[in-house]
Amino acid sequence: MNESLKLSPTEVDPWRFCKDGQSWEIRSEVAAFPRLASEFTQGTLFCRVIGRVNTRGSLSLQVKVSGEVGMTCQRCLSDMPYKVDMARTLYLARNEAEMERLDALPDSDAIQAGEVLSLVELVEDEVLLSLPVAVMHAPGKCPA
Repeated sequence: MNESLKLSPTEVDPWRFCKDGQSWEIRSEVAAFPRLASEFTQGTLFCRVIGRVNTRGSLSLQVKVSGEVGMTCQRCLSDMPYKVDMARTLYLARNEAEMERLDALPDSDAIQAGEVLSLVELVEDEVLLSLPVAVMHAPGKCPA
């Protein structure tokens, strides 16, 4: 892959990012994401991360990623279209105990955040976690 295509890490202080209600968005070819370039053959992703503080004072990141990409079918090994459309809210935890407490809440996901967070790596993590174990055309739909 051409190194000049890679996205910069876009590192932020996650605590300030949320407290200040900051946001980050980008539309980019999948080839620019270091870890996603090996999963997708082509396509563009639109990514948005928004920092928030809820009424109880909990800090969270709202992560949304969408786009049409190409992946390799595990059945026939040909290219196939795949739609990425994921949205997650991730609460920030300072330590393992706080992360376990937040994870125990209904419909809650937490990440342990330090002083610096790479938004590109966060987006990559969330997209990779949203992918199926094996991507395949529907039965009987593989090209001959």
